[in-house]
Amino acid sequence: MAEKKPARARNPRPTSPARKIERARTLQRLVGLITLSAIICLLILANLHSFWTPLPWLFGIAIWAYYFWWDRVEAFPLTSTSFSFPRLLLVLGAASVIRLFRIAELPLGPYPDEIFTLNNSLGLLHRPFDLFGHTPLIMEGWVETANLYLYFNLLIEKLFGVSYWSMKLFSVIPGVIACGAVFLIGQLLFSRRIALLTTLLFTFAHWPVRLSRYGWDASFMIMAFSLAIWLLLFAMQRGRPLYAYAAGLTAGLCLYSYLASRVCLLSLLFFLAVECAMTRGRSIFKHGIAFATGAAMAAYPLLCYYLFEPRAFWVRTAELDVFNSQNPVPAILDNIWRHALMFFVIGGAYARDNFPGLPMMDPLTGLLFIVGLVILFKAVNTFSARLIACTLVLNFATGVFSVSQEGPPYVYRTAAVMIPAFLIAGIGAQFLIDKAESKFAERQISKYFGAVTWPVLMLIIVLNLYFYFGLEPHNAAAMRVMAYEPRLIGLEIARDHLPVILVGRDILDPSNVDPRPGEKYVDANPPLILPPAARKLAVINFSGRYDPSQTVLSNFTNPKDIYFVERAMMETNNLTTRGPTKVIFRSSDRQLAELIQRDYPDAAIKQIRNIYQEPFLSVATLHRENTPESLPVADASTVK
Repeated sequence: MAEKKPARARNPRPTSPARKIERARTLQRLVGLITLSAIICLLILANLHSFWTPLPWLFGIAIWAYYFWWDRVEAFPLTSTSFSFPRLLLVLGAASVIRLFRIAELPLGPYPDEIFTLNNSLGLLHRPFDLFGHTPLIMEGWVETANLYLYFNLLIEKLFGVSYWSMKLFSVIPGVIACGAVFLIGQLLFSRRIALLTTLLFTFAHWPVRLSRYGWDASFMIMAFSLAIWLLLFAMQRGRPLYAYAAGLTAGLCLYSYLASRVCLLSLLFFLAVECAMTRGRSIFKHGIAFATGAAMAAYPLLCYYLFEPRAFWVRTAELDVFNSQNPVPAILDNIWRHALMFFVIGGAYARDNFPGLPMMDPLTGLLFIVGLVILFKAVNTFSARLIACTLVLNFATGVFSVSQEGPPYVYRTAAVMIPAFLIAGIGAQFLIDKAESKFAERQISKYFGAVTWPVLMLIIVLNLYFYFGLEPHNAAAMRVMAYEPRLIGLEIARDHLPVILVGRDILDPSNVDPRPGEKYVDANPPLILPPAARKLAVINFSGRYDPSQTVLSNFTNPKDIYFVERAMMETNNLTTRGPTKVIFRSSDRQLAELIQRDYPDAAIKQIRNIYQEPFLSVATLHRENTPESLPVADASTVK
């Protein structure tokens, strides 16, 4: 964390004629760039939704990158260590494994917004290319998702196909990249050992692990925010405004994801403004200009869209605004208190975001965080400490100034806090280790201190693995707020290529809408029930039988080898195929099970159980060969 302030030049020499000529040429180039940028901006504004509009946008980004390419300023020395590519690969590998392990089982289901995001991404395949348009998440006039982010998801679907686990890659891939970015940040702030330790704390912590398994747009935001912090620190260390420009571009692209990304960008702009006011140095001023330019270039098409659709900018934030509550001041004070305690006392209560009530840090990491906060306060005279403080404090605003049913702390809205929070834990770790090593140096045992450090890290990792993989399978409230049943049915269909018959209009209905006796935080987790059509489409998506060459509507009305039928049609014994066929029905329908066993004595029936080990779906595999050749075409009695 130790660093020096860039020294100011004393008694500058009089400006030479050659220097004056160079400044005049630079000013001419700058005026030309601004003029060209203004033309590009007008062109984008007038043709925002044209398929070719990204070309002038990219050209505008490139010309400013060329402008900053040659710029050099005085560097800000940091406690930087040499880059270790093997360690980066270790981090990325560990992050990938922990985020993909049992991904089809945990979390217990996708959140409804994940499903809508998947379908909206697939819908872009059959619409004219519109990079800067927006797609309503659910309905017109409410939350909209930027197409630029949806095209990111669509690329993943094109590479990996349409399935449940590929949908999860929307969150996993950004989550893995964020771990790599934290490692790169640590290399600029800490010693090599502490950089790796801090990154491993973040990589295995249950909060980042959980978010990067379901967080879709928030996971993208964390990725972009962490990369922007690294690029900004790297720019200041190297004295290259070009990297600050790249940091601004990354923070600007972040705006196309989750709404809280606006505060991520503001926190970095606020830091640069504070640095300019405090140091009044030419170096930080140039970095600030480069960062702001990059952010403006990246975000300009988004601003154009909001100019045409101002309601899209405010609709969600207005819904959650704490000042719309009856008593905003007490609500704000309560939010501050609860968000301050979320790291080590009581965490988020919403089952989507957390195992209800579990602190967002394990006790040992929470201790490091407290120690790091004290050290951060003492080191506030350094620019890196001010950067971490600004990103920590300001990103709490999305939780402090909002209100919703589950109550504070709102760990999803304040997800960006996790980056500075774990950097602060790293500061605490570095302080404690340095103190311990200096204390034991005289006794010639400091060299053995590492033998204690890594077992403690392993204990922290084991604790966090338990907090997620041990507790999450018993997160009863998650069955009510996530699409639990569509996940299980879709993955059951995906096990093989057999034709599947889903019996009854209630086959996709939620089976666990009522809390169990003794369950905590019930009020924070009311059942979130998807419309029947959305549940059906989710099953088709997760079955591995979605056909990208067809529209979403075509896949919905005519899914490949998936038939939704009325209960009465099974009694007529005419819904079978030549060869093996699966029949999925409610376990509570004992009569249908007896009917299948009577008509198909060789049928194998297995049970799909919930987290309480209670059967709620039955899967019968029919093996008879002397049956009609195909399923009947859907008619009035077929649920489609």
